[in-house]
Amino acid sequence: MGLTKEEVEDNYQFKVSKRLLMDRYPFIVDVDAGDQETLDSYNLIFLRVYVDGNKLQEYFKSPLIRWFYTRLNDLNYDVSSPYLSVLLKDRTEADPNPTTVQKNMDDLLDKVRLSPAMPQELKLPNRRAFTVGTFIIDKDKTGNLLTWEGGQLVDNSPH
Repeated sequence: MGLTKEEVEDNYQFKVSKRLLMDRYPFIVDVDAGDQETLDSYNLIFLRVYVDGNKLQEYFKSPLIRWFYTRLNDLNYDVSSPYLSVLLKDRTEADPNPTTVQKNMDDLLDKVRLSPAMPQELKLPNRRAFTVGTFIIDKDKTGNLLTWEGGQLVDNSPH
């Protein structure tokens, strides 16, 4: 399909999409175009969306899945999922609904792609489109993961 990761991330459509996602959703701390193998395999570009686990819990007013705390804080591993709702323990009670939020993200990416305000020469070639591919809670981007208790974030880590 002919584009490198660097070319995608240098594209105006990508930059606008990334900025809008980060502005609209405060738990998003970074977005990239994924790996080169995936870029070469599909016409759809699956974005990797890096989220701050603490801001994610605040936004949805829901704790993360319990074992994520150990994985991130103690083992220093990242956590990822193609579905935002899978990251949350109380996904059915979360407000706003994480499935709806993820759909809204993809709708936003489509609106940017289809916008008549953006000249064709600034868009991705061959009508390629973005979609959210993976949500990643990255230890380096989140810091120590706090727990969500009683409607607030609490630091239960040993000091």
